[in-house]
Amino acid sequence: MGISARISMTQAHLFVLQVLDATLKEITSALLESDVNVKLVASLRQKVKAKVKAVLEASDKTKESNKRHIIQKVSAVCPRRSTLIT
Repeated sequence: MGISARISMTQAHLFVLQVLDATLKEITSALLESDVNVKLVASLRQKVKAKVKAVLEASDKTKESNKRHIIQKVSAVCPRRSTLIT
């Protein structure tokens, strides 16, 4: 993978993580306002972040992966934000 491709992929990762953080913030706020247990909300947030990061890391290791594939995976986790990405 060339330097420009790595930079491009890194930028895509950062964008996906920013969208994820914004989405998780909204979800977290809504759950806490609905009196969902704080520990459960924190656990959900950690699990979602870990899963998305694992997808991003796996995509780095797979030559056939591209930004569209990553976006589709993240959209499955955060469907409301998918319109911002595409």
